[in-house]
Amino acid sequence: MFSLARLSLWSALEKGVEGDIAAKLGALLDFACLVVSEGQYLDISFEERQDISVAMYVDMIGRKTAALMACAAEMGACLGTRDGKTIERLSSFGKAIGIAFQVRDDLLGIWATTAELGKTAAGDVYRRKKSLPVLHALEQANAHDQQTLHTIYQQEESVTKEQVEQVLAVFERTHTQAYCRDFLIQQCQLAYSALANVPRQSSPVSTRARNDMETLVRFVEEAAH
Repeated sequence: MFSLARLSLWSALEKGVEGDIAAKLGALLDFACLVVSEGQYLDISFEERQDISVAMYVDMIGRKTAALMACAAEMGACLGTRDGKTIERLSSFGKAIGIAFQVRDDLLGIWATTAELGKTAAGDVYRRKKSLPVLHALEQANAHDQQTLHTIYQQEESVTKEQVEQVLAVFERTHTQAYCRDFLIQQCQLAYSALANVPRQSSPVSTRARNDMETLVRFVEEAAH
């Protein structure tokens, strides 16, 4: 897949893209692949660790979906302009919406209903996934609730329905759902702000691109309501 991506990228030269821009696109793609590899390593290593903080988790997801989104937005910007500030703002848009998308997934993985999700509700708890909600709860919970979470998330046996209810009760006491929603909204606002600071163009292509990006933010933001 990486080779196909590289071949597709270099075909830009045949479509009139200038050599220095094509080279920059290649560098952006290579760097994004490196960052995503780091993110995947961190994600896997976190499964065996008990000292993961919210800040560490946000850094990790910033190296996965967010890195890919930032790369895509920045590459597109490089094809459309040489203005450094515009390119930087669109890269920032991609990173913010990428982080927001992962937090949306974390919210749905615990609080979405079976009908909404199409699979088991609270599935991330059953799978003992160390997503943003559990890490926030661990930082905010009292000693008793922390021990409850540690016991459930470290056991070898399958998580029971009763244990899921215990975890959800801890989330309720630590206001974890509200925190995750607020964090999601914050990232969406960062995406909106970055996009708002991109100079408007009167062309149909530019207008459609902006509308599509705003629609994407609204779609992600819906999980907070």
